[in-house]
Parts: sequence; structure tokens; C-alpha cells
Amino acid sequence: MEERIENLQRIIKNILASTDDQIQGDLRDSLRLRMSVSENLHGEVRYLKCLRALVEEKFQEFFKKKNFPKDYNDFVGIWSSLSEEAKSLCNDPKYDYDEEKYKYEFIYFEVYCNVYLRYSLGLLFNGNNKDTIDDLSQYNSLEIIQMYRYYLHQITLKKLEKSLKSDKVNS
Repeated sequence: MEERIENLQRIIKNILASTDDQIQGDLRDSLRLRMSVSENLHGEVRYLKCLRALVEEKFQEFFKKKNFPKDYNDFVGIWSSLSEEAKSLCNDPKYDYDEEKYKYEFIYFEVYCNVYLRYSLGLLFNGNNKDTIDDLSQYNSLEIIQMYRYYLHQITLKKLEKSLKSDKVNS
């Protein structure tokens, strides 16, 4: 049993390591831009949380039904429709919020969803990873998503920690 879990960990770590290799540098500039154009950080956080839930649900569905995106373009279409669905489901009422309170939560979910989750699944479902998908298909979809979520969280925190360290050095 332990070997089985270790194998799943290895597969997921490899997917995320490949993703991390694709993402160069830190994300401070793009995050600053996203925060500056956002009208409502609370609404953005709600949207990103909703998007994460919809993507995780769809990801589990892929493995339950063995019905995977055919290629990267197919994946992009699925991501776009999930993004639109998240926007419509998570409309934020126009209350006054303390934007500073949501700043760090926004940064975390922006990196988690729109960097690592999006790019790692894009790499996985680019049409060239049939062997990896077959390996993952040996596992229960809940096991996959729980392990994936755990390692996505870890890699997101490491990326943010690196950015914070370089922010302190540059200050």
C-alpha cells in the first residue's frame, strides 16, 4: 500500500516539477498588475476559490469517466468554460470590504489557480502524456485530487516564500 502511495506522489511531483521548470522567475510583477486592475479583491478571491472547486471537480470527472481532454486546445476550452462558470456562480455582492484583508489570500489563490493549477493541468493534458495519464488512471480520483491539492499547496507556498525573500533583499 505504501509503495502505491509513493508512486502516486512521484507522478504528481514530476508533473508539478515540470510545471515549475516552465515558470521562470518570480511572479511579483504579474501579481502587482493583477491586483492593480482588480476592482474587488474579495470578489476575485471568491472567484478563484470557486474556480479551484470547479477545476478539481472536473479533474476528478476526467479520471472517473476516463474521458480526458484530447489535446492542449481541448484543455484550454474546458478551462475557459470553467472560468466563465466560476465567474457566473461567484458573483460578489457590492459590499464594502477591507481590500487589505484579502490581499494575501488573493495572491495565494492567484498563484495556486492561475499559475500552478492551470499550467500543470495544461502540461498534463497537452496530448503528449498518455503514459502519465494511464499511470494516474490506476488510482482513485479522490486519491489523485487530494495528493494533487497537497503538492499544489506546497509548491505555491515555496514560490511565494521565494518571492517574499527576494522582496526583502530588494527593499
